[in-house]
Amino acid sequence: MCPQLTRLKFSPDQVPDWDTWDYISGLPILRELTSLEVHSAEINNAGYLWLSKLPKLQDLMLNVGDPYGQLPKPDSSLDHDFVAYPQAFSALRSLYISVINEKGLQYIMQIWRTIATHVTHITIETWDRICTLEIFSELCTGLITDCPNTSFFHLHEPSAIGDKAPPLPVSHFSTLQKLSLRTLRIDRRLALEDGRGAMKSIGTLFPQLEELWLENTPITIDDLLQATKYLPCIRRSRLYLRARKPTSQPLSAILGEARQTFDGGYRPNSNLVIELGYGGSSRGHVDYNGADWDFVAR
Repeated sequence: MCPQLTRLKFSPDQVPDWDTWDYISGLPILRELTSLEVHSAEINNAGYLWLSKLPKLQDLMLNVGDPYGQLPKPDSSLDHDFVAYPQAFSALRSLYISVINEKGLQYIMQIWRTIATHVTHITIETWDRICTLEIFSELCTGLITDCPNTSFFHLHEPSAIGDKAPPLPVSHFSTLQKLSLRTLRIDRRLALEDGRGAMKSIGTLFPQLEELWLENTPITIDDLLQATKYLPCIRRSRLYLRARKPTSQPLSAILGEARQTFDGGYRPNSNLVIELGYGGSSRGHVDYNGADWDFVAR
């Protein structure tokens, strides 16, 4: 017996048959489950019905894709049109969906429509550039319609970091202004418009942000110094300072009073997580030096 069990995770090679699912869901202990991770080739009504039997489920991670194996076909009586279960999933707050191919993308909005009415934290994980600009726009529209309470949005594209994936125009995020976003995390490089810096571009759309991660968008120091102007509520950022310094002064001196707002460390709870650029000096700019690295590393 595990009277304190609150988290359950199935590995990719663990795809129970429906008898096993039914047995598991019948255990009284499952009614206390708050966190669940499963892998499946698809999500169907039988799966939603099973999940609806977990009244305290708050955190759900779904890994969707053919390599994970097909769940056995349930009773045909369950093969009806998808319906929403807003009350059955009223405790659900965090939804992480990982897809590995374009086929998996079609399930995201279907899942949102069915169970995500009350969700506040949305993460989408995709690979190999499968999230095109058109699909991204559709996802943004789906967020507004089906996940109106979203305050945390992370477009997680691990393969886009350091990759030459097409950048996302900042204008594509304008739809999300209808949400009360507090955290925005974007792995892919952003295409900035009209010569604006990232802080001004994002801050104009979402001045209420408290946390901003731009994993693959080059940020200049001048742009960084605009953070508190355009993002007055910002409390934590994860940025890449890839452009060289405008002067030979230490980074801590260049930031000036902003040092009181930003913590230069790379600790998990740091206010500012930054990666310094490197390379040969160019006209009017200098490389980061030891003092800069000390400021970032401490």
